[in-house]
Amino acid sequence: MAVKPDYVWAEIDEDMQFPEATLSALRRFKRLHKMRGPGTFQERTAARITGMRELITIMADDYHIPNPPIVMVGVNEQGTSRGSYYTNANNQITMYGKLSILTLLHEFAHALQWQSADTDIIATREPDPEVWARTFSNTLQRKIYPLAWEGLVVAPGSTAEGYCLVDPASIPAAEAVVAEPGTVMTDEGPVQADGRASGSPGL
Repeated sequence: MAVKPDYVWAEIDEDMQFPEATLSALRRFKRLHKMRGPGTFQERTAARITGMRELITIMADDYHIPNPPIVMVGVNEQGTSRGSYYTNANNQITMYGKLSILTLLHEFAHALQWQSADTDIIATREPDPEVWARTFSNTLQRKIYPLAWEGLVVAPGSTAEGYCLVDPASIPAAEAVVAEPGTVMTDEGPVQADGRASGSPGL
């Protein structure tokens, strides 16, 4: 299990409830659309994109919001999906780079914040919509992909106010660190709460 800073665990909500159709759809996606496996990268990517669109269609229906179309840009097998985003103006999710299920769930959470009629969800836009989006996506992925989520690490440059969880293999060896308990990821690198440099090279 990869050690994560306390601020990541603080955004896991064990009491958060998800509709059963959403959970079933995500379990099906997990079973059928893996990042790695038989076939070429192009074949797996095409199937994964189709699976992501099917998943979001079911989730949108489950949460009673307009189905956000998904646009794929610069899809690749390596790297991260940090450039992905949700656009409220046209209710669109743009996936950039790696086809991360955690990122997809995060951007869907933003769609919920702007398209849902649920006043409790609407209220999560303030003061920072990213907080609830991270809680929604981390909690849901951890529920269905517990081992995969446990293996993710905070990306270099992450902070409590804006962090990204990534596969350790996506981090260049020169930048890789292991976050120790009490670590805060800053733009200058990981430090302990008392200001000491933290972490050790390699993952």
